[in-house]
Amino acid sequence: MPTQDQATGDSNNRPGLHLLTFRPVNKGTLRGFAAVKLRNGLVINDIVVGEANGKTWALLPSKAMVDRDGNLLRDAGGRPRYCPVIEWGTSAQRDEFSRRVTALVHRAYPEAFDAPVVS
Repeated sequence: MPTQDQATGDSNNRPGLHLLTFRPVNKGTLRGFAAVKLRNGLVINDIVVGEANGKTWALLPSKAMVDRDGNLLRDAGGRPRYCPVIEWGTSAQRDEFSRRVTALVHRAYPEAFDAPVVS
């Protein structure tokens, strides 16, 4: 099992994406939060890693939306609304990043995807 700051190669053994940390959280579809380092040195923290119906994904960080008075904005279902902090230029880039991050997490922390879901 890697230590929290051990870098791990990506799923195709290509350099450029290293898993720095993973913090497991098993609630609903959430499996935890990852931090990765890109080839250019950029570190991305708080990547959401999720799983549902046999599919996994990784989402870039986002921030909660607030109104002028600092109150949390909610959708029609009462859930907090979020907006992206950074985003990929294309859906292909987004999908490849998601695939590579989830592969890294799955290899280093397979138990994150094997645990029973807690609601």
